[in-house]
Amino acid sequence: MRVFKLVKSNESLSILVESIGRTIGNLGTFSVLLVLIIYIFTLLGMQSFAGMMMIADDDSVDLNK
Repeated sequence: MRVFKLVKSNESLSILVESIGRTIGNLGTFSVLLVLIIYIFTLLGMQSFAGMMMIADDDSVDLNK
């Protein structure tokens, strides 16, 4: 409770805490958008390059061109 009282009494600290709160909210939106874009490009890459590389039993890699 003393922390809230300190923030409330100090105007510059109040502005700082308010700014941090808004930034965290925007960061959540950005993170969701970033994950969605990564997921879309992952699906695109899997669709484009599916079946182009084969791994043999002796762990050698064969690229089907």
